[in-house]
Amino acid sequence: MAIDQRFTTLAVASVATVGCGYLVYRLLYRQEESSQKTALEDMEHQVGGHACAKTSMKLYRGHVLKPFQSKNRGERELAFYESVPTDVPFVPAFYGVIRLPSTDEDGPRRYLQIKNLLGGMIHPCIMDVKVGTKSYEPTASRDKIALEIAKCPLQATMGFRLQGIKVYWDSKQEHVSYDKYFFRDLATAESIEAAFVKYFEAGPDHVPRYYLLEPFLAKLHAIREWLHVQTDFHFIASSLLFVYDANPTDKRIVCDVRLIDFAHVQLDQTSRDEDVLVGVNYIIGIFERLLESSSSVTTS
Repeated sequence: MAIDQRFTTLAVASVATVGCGYLVYRLLYRQEESSQKTALEDMEHQVGGHACAKTSMKLYRGHVLKPFQSKNRGERELAFYESVPTDVPFVPAFYGVIRLPSTDEDGPRRYLQIKNLLGGMIHPCIMDVKVGTKSYEPTASRDKIALEIAKCPLQATMGFRLQGIKVYWDSKQEHVSYDKYFFRDLATAESIEAAFVKYFEAGPDHVPRYYLLEPFLAKLHAIREWLHVQTDFHFIASSLLFVYDANPTDKRIVCDVRLIDFAHVQLDQTSRDEDVLVGVNYIIGIFERLLESSSSVTTS
């Protein structure tokens, strides 16, 4: 009888220990989950892209988080980041995949962790330009093709379409934004080219920031050289993201341009991406003409 009592006592103690261990685990898990939610921030500065709450970019511990897109697009973008050489400086640095708690009923969500190109900027200015003569995949339906062409009929010849601009005006001491619907109303190549000026504006009676044209051109030329030699990828619905800091107290030129958005990239190709090169060449031409016109105004 004494043996049975000792056995029962040990069994109860063991169950209690396991139960306490589980409770401690759940408590720690919930604390970690809560800290992760707290560390997840909305990105203040976004243009183009996805405005929906489920697809918008987030900030997490210094990195940009891009939600996995549906219909295998997230997996394709991940495959691109895992296959592109890490020494290619025209793609944001990639830090892997992370799962974080979600506030909806879908459970934990997967995100791509990407370098924050705006990190450290005081007054970031952003321009999103979707590049390529078409923004639909080879297998797209007729309705999808018609929808994409209607967004910017001139994309087929110019090789790009403007998605959004957010620029800091010194005159207002605040940001001014132009969304993709603003640019869809531009019906001529001349009006689309003139719209690029808005990205360099500092406000009424302020000199545009054309000093950024040369460093941007140097970066665009480097991207074009890479596109001329790489034959592994065809970029569909990818963008060139231009960023610079308009902080008037900092005399350094802080600017960058990277390729982003690879949910529709065509992997394992064997030829040069001529469609994207059309757009990059056209944008280089626009920047060169802006530089020439700004130089003539300065010298006159």
